[in-house]
Amino acid sequence: MTFPVSRPRRLRRTEVLRNFVRETRLTPEGFIYPLFVCAGEGVRKPIGSMPGVFNLSIDETVKECREVKSLGIPAVILFGLPEKKDEVATGAWADDGIVQKATRAIKAAVPGLMVIGDVCLCEYMSHGHCGIVKAAPQSLGAAVAAPPAVTTDYEIVNDASLELLARTSVSLAKAAATIKNVDTIITGHSTVMTFDDLKQYADFNKDFLGWVQAEMTAGKSVDDAAAEYRIPGKYAGYTNNPAQVKTNVGVIYNELKKP
Repeated sequence: MTFPVSRPRRLRRTEVLRNFVRETRLTPEGFIYPLFVCAGEGVRKPIGSMPGVFNLSIDETVKECREVKSLGIPAVILFGLPEKKDEVATGAWADDGIVQKATRAIKAAVPGLMVIGDVCLCEYMSHGHCGIVKAAPQSLGAAVAAPPAVTTDYEIVNDASLELLARTSVSLAKAAATIKNVDTIITGHSTVMTFDDLKQYADFNKDFLGWVQAEMTAGKSVDDAAAEYRIPGKYAGYTNNPAQVKTNVGVIYNELKKP
């Protein structure tokens, strides 16, 4: 048996040691607080399936957000409960939609709190699916037994749904949502929503991977490479966690070593 050079199990021997070397730490700074916003005023309706969680009107949502910020939690994510639903999810992308109005109210009353908008259509659709739907293809026998006009089996129309998702994203941005969360399985959604962001992400990763490969080829260790890494100026606004650089470099090193 070859003597193992790397012995990571040594760092797992005691609780003190495990806590000392851990990379991920759970603190309020990493929390996102979910809120379910509904129409009305002074509404604080318990959600039976989630004890301690409520459907909140906008005024109550703002109160909740003030407490959230006071606890050191940096962000909330809003899920809207529209008064009306239809087959094109109007409430998701309308400028006077419940989440759009709540976002503006939060930004005005609780500056500095990050608001994440949920880019999804299901809650606003009369049928509850995440996009435009049509009757799903059926066998002849199934069609006879349940004609498409009355069938409950649907198929999501992908490309038609993208337009609604893009509208939703733009509407949330106009309402000053800090982040537009992707919460859907519609192919191409991310590209339609934030192409420039994704392009920058791809460019950054290409440059980062190329840099790591060059460092490895030059014979540098993971530790040396991570210690010398400096994010390029053109990505100054790109999210990069310096506490994870060594891990990211190490992962790439291991992948490049594979045959």
